[in-house]
Amino acid sequence: MAMSIKTCTSPKAQILPPALHCTLPSVSHQSSQ
Repeated sequence: MAMSIKTCTSPKAQILPPALHCTLPSVSHQSSQ
């Protein structure tokens, strides 16, 4: 769950809807790496 919160608070979340990042943590994680 910590990962989900991190993706939501990530700078990208500000550009895109947080719900999207929370719903697709895998995509955000891939982008981070």
